[in-house]
Amino acid sequence: MNKEFNIQNHIIKAIQQLSAVQQMRLLDFINAMLGRASKPANKMAILEFVGLFDEQSIQEMNEALEDCEQIDENEW
Repeated sequence: MNKEFNIQNHIIKAIQQLSAVQQMRLLDFINAMLGRASKPANKMAILEFVGLFDEQSIQEMNEALEDCEQIDENEW
């Protein structure tokens, strides 16, 4: 019993060091291990993408979107 309590304490300390996104991913993993489906709340779903893209990729996407905002009236 003491060994199990010690493991749980280590797990809790490790979880506290994770970001909110990492904690959500960990919860998804735990639910998968338990055979439960997990759906993040709509408000939190966007957090899945935090840190996914580096600055250069974000800049390239912004530039591509700016190109899409321009309308060539001669093409219509």
